[in-house]
Amino acid sequence: MNSSLKSTVVETIPSTPSQRVTRWLIPFFLIGITSGGYAYLKHTQSVPVKAEKTEKAWPVDIQRVLAATETPQITLLGAVESPFSSTLSAVVSADVLETPKLEGIQVRKGDLLVRLDDKEIVLLLEQREADVLDLNAKVNSEIARHQANIEGLEGQKALLKLAENAVRREQKLSQSNVSSAAKIDQAQQSLETVRLNYIAKQLDVQDHPHRLAQLQAQLTRAKASVAQTRLDLSRTRIQAPYDGTITQLLVSPGERVRVGDKLVEMYDTEQAEIRAQIPERWVQNLSQALMAGQQPLAQLQAPYNGIGLTLIRLSGEVNSGTGGVDGLFRITSPDAGLIRGKTVNLTLNLPPIHQVYRLPISALYGTNRIYRLKDERLDALDIEVLGRNLEQEQQQILFTCATLKDQDQVITTQLPNAINGLKVIPRLSAPLEQ
Repeated sequence: MNSSLKSTVVETIPSTPSQRVTRWLIPFFLIGITSGGYAYLKHTQSVPVKAEKTEKAWPVDIQRVLAATETPQITLLGAVESPFSSTLSAVVSADVLETPKLEGIQVRKGDLLVRLDDKEIVLLLEQREADVLDLNAKVNSEIARHQANIEGLEGQKALLKLAENAVRREQKLSQSNVSSAAKIDQAQQSLETVRLNYIAKQLDVQDHPHRLAQLQAQLTRAKASVAQTRLDLSRTRIQAPYDGTITQLLVSPGERVRVGDKLVEMYDTEQAEIRAQIPERWVQNLSQALMAGQQPLAQLQAPYNGIGLTLIRLSGEVNSGTGGVDGLFRITSPDAGLIRGKTVNLTLNLPPIHQVYRLPISALYGTNRIYRLKDERLDALDIEVLGRNLEQEQQQILFTCATLKDQDQVITTQLPNAINGLKVIPRLSAPLEQ
């Protein structure tokens, strides 16, 4: 084993105390030098200048406000209608000969719309005129008969007196035994006959007014029948009752119509109106204006610009499920050319409101907020919108605000990030013309 292993002998040289101290001080010396160099470099390095952060300002348009009396406007949806709409019907049974006016045609009062065959009516008229002639003759005959009865009554009266005298004479003769009983009976019989004739004639005279009245009543009835037939004859020509437009022609030549059959439908264009629903919040003001004799004005929007309207009355009932009352507008512009049933947009001028402000709609944020310019920053204000109107084709809002004063500057630019205190740069400052 001693032969297989090799032993190594290390010779250790002992160190002195000074050498041991030096060996321990070297690391501390290096650390000190490094720390001092780091402190020197940090002290002598250049300090970067911090860039000041600037606040962004948004360019905006502004406008000065001034309280004044303004006329609000509201936009309504209306429909053209007419209170005078007629359905013309046949009064007689006849054949249709002619229909000169067709659907959609503008007609004038008295224009022929439908012509019916009048031959049957002419024959009937001749019969009834003959009845009138017959009754006239009977009336004249009754008058003549009455005159004859009056004269005959005087004759019967004289005969009655003679018969009475004859009876008295025979009675006297009988007392003297000159006349017989047979002669007295004969005289008495003649008296009774004459008396009956007198009574009958007297009754004829007294009954004359009743017979004459009856004949005159028949004559009046016959004349009325003639007048009715003549009226029916005139109605074989169906004419326009007013200036209007034909909406429907229901017959054509060759048809047979009966009494009551519909012939033509039309409406009065001169009386055309526009019905539009007015929101409930404005109904009371408009009702008071109408009661005071005022008639608020309105105008149609495109494509009927320039056509004027006048609010003349409010509907007498509220339709179920609606939020307002219908207003009826008269068309004041001549030859408006509006067709019944046409839907139109209109702008209604409401009664004036005092001490309100006006701004472009671009100044409105949400439904009730605007921003005032204060120290180049936005100042949010809550407002009460009272209405709108159109100024040179630009929509304006009318409002009141307790904290807004005349000549205050209000932002009229729509900013997507508008908040209270946002810095802005005014680009325009122009007073609002009142």
